[in-house]
Amino acid sequence: MEDGAMKEEESLASTELRKREPLQIQFFGSFTIAYGEQKLSNDNSRTKQLWLLLEYLLVNRQSDVSIERLESVLWPGEEIESPANALKNLVYRLRNLLGKVGRTPQEEYIISRSGNYAWNNDLPCVIDIEEFERYYRAGTEAGASEERQIACLSEAIELYRGDFLNALSYEEWVVPLCTFVL
Repeated sequence: MEDGAMKEEESLASTELRKREPLQIQFFGSFTIAYGEQKLSNDNSRTKQLWLLLEYLLVNRQSDVSIERLESVLWPGEEIESPANALKNLVYRLRNLLGKVGRTPQEEYIISRSGNYAWNNDLPCVIDIEEFERYYRAGTEAGASEERQIACLSEAIELYRGDFLNALSYEEWVVPLCTFVL
């Protein structure tokens, strides 16, 4: 297949992904990811590393994350016999878990490229912390009517369901984000 045709095909696939109903992702309080009536949460007694990987990739969804960085987040200070293989296995298990939510084939949630992993940003998502920030900014915007301020700030309050990634508040990479989000 020629480069131009391949890029056009990738662009069409990306457009199709964006047309789907968005995933609902909640970072405030108990972390959850939902599509319609299907819901996954870290309350489901899954392994800690599985959820840690998902949450880390979502928080860092604007960039590719190196295998080395993921290893240090998932197994800090631990000696793992084969960390690259352990990570591959974890990604495989996470893709299978995510394949149970929504209409998206499991491979499309997490992208692997050039020794890095990334969340697929072509998937439409509504993320509570981003919505919270959007409503907060609109509600505190200079010149906004009092009615608009109240409506926007009320929406922001409605989205707040507890601390940011409260189950991970002790994780080294979460601490500065908690301060930023709040």
